[in-house]
Amino acid sequence: MKKLLVLLSTVMILPTFVLAATDLSSFLGTISGLFGNIYALLLTAAVLAFMYGLLMFIFKPGEGDKGKKHKDVMIWAIVALFLMVSVWGIVRMLQNTFFTSGDVGTAVSLPPLPR
Repeated sequence: MKKLLVLLSTVMILPTFVLAATDLSSFLGTISGLFGNIYALLLTAAVLAFMYGLLMFIFKPGEGDKGKKHKDVMIWAIVALFLMVSVWGIVRMLQNTFFTSGDVGTAVSLPPLPR
């Protein structure tokens, strides 16, 4: 099973590397888009996990050990959301600090000088 997963992931990622343009910025843009999609998927999964835990906690109260299980799902989903949003904020801060030329992220523009 492990070999199948490695083979499948290689086959899925291989076109990205083969079809990538020769310049580095295009390659980094492709990788950035790939990570952006993975990040959005993980963020959505964390929100859905929290909602699942909340709904199960509300609609199946008093089931003893399962109630604690649903609380744990909600807590870990909140921890995951906090970590993902924090990392996203730190990455954006680093992009705005070090990549001000517009290469990566949004360029920081200075106000015009008074005349």
